[in-house]
Amino acid sequence: LGKNALANCELTKATLHMNFVANLCYTALKSLTILGDSNTLVVPSNLLADCTTLEELEIPSNILASRKGAFAGCTGVKVLRAPANALGALSLSNLETLYITGGDSIPSSAFRYHANLKEVHIAASVLKIGGQAFMGCSKLTTLTFESGSKLQEILANAFCSTPLKTVDLKSTTLTKIGSQAFMSCAKLTSITLPSTLTTFDEEVFDGCSSLTSITIPANVTSMGNRSASNIVRGMFNGCTSLTSVTFEEGSKLTMISTYCFYGCTSLKSITIPTSVTSIGHRAFENSGVTSITFENTSGWKAYAMTSFSSQVKQHEFTNLGTGTTVTVTTPATNATNFKTTYKNYIWVRG
Repeated sequence: LGKNALANCELTKATLHMNFVANLCYTALKSLTILGDSNTLVVPSNLLADCTTLEELEIPSNILASRKGAFAGCTGVKVLRAPANALGALSLSNLETLYITGGDSIPSSAFRYHANLKEVHIAASVLKIGGQAFMGCSKLTTLTFESGSKLQEILANAFCSTPLKTVDLKSTTLTKIGSQAFMSCAKLTSITLPSTLTTFDEEVFDGCSSLTSITIPANVTSMGNRSASNIVRGMFNGCTSLTSVTFEEGSKLTMISTYCFYGCTSLKSITIPTSVTSIGHRAFENSGVTSITFENTSGWKAYAMTSFSSQVKQHEFTNLGTGTTVTVTTPATNATNFKTTYKNYIWVRG
């Protein structure tokens, strides 16, 4: 096709090889499927610059990347079908529905603050969701994963400050959820986690004020980390609707972080699995907990926090100083100790 061969044409839908696409930017095109081959693995810059009539766009699954400005000015695009690796340079401000059709990694900040994005559907091939990938998408309410999902990692702030109500990760092979991944998702009521999950970083559900219950898979070994970075906030800080925390049978959890359940005012009771060997200071402060049951009641000591500069080492369980032996056989007394008597102590067993 020659330059502007389709100018002023009333063509509204097309399926064309990438080499011909640039000639379409002056048409009334609304739906476009781009074809590629082994020689066209990168979407070039300004491929569809200012194609304002375009509403639906499909990018081939073999594309490895998109150059900056490839779709600059395509303000009308509402539906996008594209592989994860081609998302990094897109800026589609009016996008409403996203189908990630392949690829292995959703780039960091790919759709951060896309105010009109409502639905995200993620292909089974995706292994990682980058940091802040969907942060601040203020209309995002639907998130799905294709059956057989190979997802392994959700990085920091990936879905922070979105209005997601339910998240089902059960079908994935997720092993790690990064810090603040779902922070301030104030409408989130439930999340289902896969058996493959092993690690939560700090503040994952901080501010999820509608979350009512959660089941922690048996393979999870830590809830938050041991650094001083989570001294101000905890994993469930401010989850004011949380009433139930269940640890699966055979739990491998060893550590509950500082401030983990801080401000969980609706949480009345909790059972600490036998595998737990340390609990950070103020883990239950300002919560509604009145009963804390320990499955393993032997060998617990409380270590007072010292100077702020020492807290990093204390969270690594070195330089703890002299501990106080604590009897943990009475659930009501345990709750009092955690919330008042020994609230500013690190608890260690063994």
